[in-house]
Amino acid sequence: MADDEWHESTLNASDRKAENAARRRQQRDATIEAAEREVDEVLREALDSRERMTVLRFEQALVKFMKNEAEQNCDFPGLGSYHRLLLHKVVNRFQLVAQPMEDPQQGPYGGGGGAGQVGIRVWKMQHSKLPNASLLKLVQFRQRRQAEQAGAAHGAGE
Repeated sequence: MADDEWHESTLNASDRKAENAARRRQQRDATIEAAEREVDEVLREALDSRERMTVLRFEQALVKFMKNEAEQNCDFPGLGSYHRLLLHKVVNRFQLVAQPMEDPQQGPYGGGGGAGQVGIRVWKMQHSKLPNASLLKLVQFRQRRQAEQAGAAHGAGE
């Protein structure tokens, strides 16, 4: 094979790899964008706020719970009303069932004059499953997209 042919075939292979990588990135981004549209508005807002880590910890705990076939329920004790709302929204993404836990100190559903801290028990159902895209991937995708937009805006301003 002549040097020119080898160089051309190397460039073609390199171009194909770059095109394939770009195509895979576009497919992944399209999947994540579609999954992002399915995320509840309350969760999207929480992911943009100081509650991001709370939501991501809930998701991480539920992923671990789902992967443990021996466990049929998982408890989240002592949550305030907003955190219960966020947990319910994350639980819905897994198609799990969530119910308030009775706290003997506060009475049923936290009605015993306590500080509004109620636990939530989450149950697996036959149709429960992991979401198509994790909230962490959505956060990473959004951060990357914002960085690319900021870079493009910065590049255009020069």
